[in-house]
Amino acid sequence: MNVPGSVLVDTNVVVAYFRGDQALYPRFVGATQLHLPWVVLGELHYGAQRAQRRQEQLACIRDLLSYAVILFPDHDTTAIYGEVKADTGRAA
Repeated sequence: MNVPGSVLVDTNVVVAYFRGDQALYPRFVGATQLHLPWVVLGELHYGAQRAQRRQEQLACIRDLLSYAVILFPDHDTTAIYGEVKADTGRAA
């Protein structure tokens, strides 16, 4: 994943891009790889299902998926998540 020019985006960045934030355009177009965590994809679908222009939003997601690499958690990721969440719970 750590390829020069690769970009990892979160939901807020993608939504801003969909809304036409011109400052983001060069980053999206110039990225050698655009990485999208699976949870961000779920959040985008959730937003699209609630949108007034649902089909337009779904089309934006389909377009994004034509060039984005979806990132899924692996065993190590889920183990670290569990540790961090447990530590957070103990600290509260």
